[in-house]
Amino acid sequence: MEAPEVSRLLMRRPWLLAGRDDAAIEAVHRFEDHVRSLVRDLQWRLVVEPDMVRLVKSPPTRLGDRLLSESAATRWMWLCVAAIDELPFVTRTADLVAAAREASGEVRIAYTGSREDLRKLRCGIEMLIERGVVEILDGTLDELEDGDTSALLKLRHDRLLSLMGNTGPLHADGTWLVDPASEPERWIEEGAAEAVTSAKVLRRLVDDTVVHWGDLDLPEEHWLRTELQGKVAEVAEALGMWVEERAEGVALVLDGEHAGLRGHSFPNRGTVHHAAVLVRDHALAAGRREGPGQPGPGWRSVSAGSVADLLARGAGVHRWWAEEYRRSIPRLADEVRSMWAHLGLLRVSAGYTDRWWLSPAVARWGTPKEAENTSEGQTA
Repeated sequence: MEAPEVSRLLMRRPWLLAGRDDAAIEAVHRFEDHVRSLVRDLQWRLVVEPDMVRLVKSPPTRLGDRLLSESAATRWMWLCVAAIDELPFVTRTADLVAAAREASGEVRIAYTGSREDLRKLRCGIEMLIERGVVEILDGTLDELEDGDTSALLKLRHDRLLSLMGNTGPLHADGTWLVDPASEPERWIEEGAAEAVTSAKVLRRLVDDTVVHWGDLDLPEEHWLRTELQGKVAEVAEALGMWVEERAEGVALVLDGEHAGLRGHSFPNRGTVHHAAVLVRDHALAAGRREGPGQPGPGWRSVSAGSVADLLARGAGVHRWWAEEYRRSIPRLADEVRSMWAHLGLLRVSAGYTDRWWLSPAVARWGTPKEAENTSEGQTA
């Protein structure tokens, strides 16, 4: 891997562990100066160790309140973290579960021992395994509470701080100015500081499919327009990408592709992706070009009812669609809506009938003619 490819990999996979990502870790060590320069521009933090690399990012702005931290599995992950702090280096899964249950009682999170509770708790432990904080030395996670048959675990107390988000002012080398272990109250207080304008805009460009002009405040829009050929172009080059200025905003794209940093491409296999393309085509062909709640010029809207009708017809025509979706059109509509919204390309205006507003950028997965008619711009 070359330096830009390594940088893009870290944006997609901010946790790299020895034994699983050896080649990637070696590449990060080889191009560490290049990666750190990029990370400084984004005001993120990079932890590079012999057996682990951790890019400590901030959550994408487009997710809003739809963050992973709200999930029950993530709550149990953090309860396990609280438990690990009091457990020895090597322990049984049953001991970790018991300590996590005790921690849940302290914060009044109910645990009934039901199959669903055990599933969520297991997911929380698996999230720690994925991040290298917990390692299985012997056994499996099939049994969680039996002290004799539960798995033997190795707990990496030294990696607990790597779970913390991108908060607090940093030294030039990416380490915290305030040590959260020795000064936790001061670290929390200073961690609330907002990133500078340049970093906020660059983070959007790196994380989002397209940065819409209408989503930026005046200082952010001014900085982006001013720095398109400057700092923005430098960051794009560091990622091996191009700056695409569109009528509705700005995007970073891979050379010769219109898929953004995350590599989404359409049409793709699967019911939800195919249905999403059908909804996109419906909006481009018959959607309203203006109306209340329009996020910006070029956005087109369709009613939630027309989407349901379209998907119902599609379920009758496309017999290969998954049966679970063909039997539940509302569920399929929710999946399509979530997919476009997660990409930052759909907004919903509530009313007597909800309207789905799709960004002009959805045409980037259409024919070149569609893209030309939808968005005027140039690639720099």
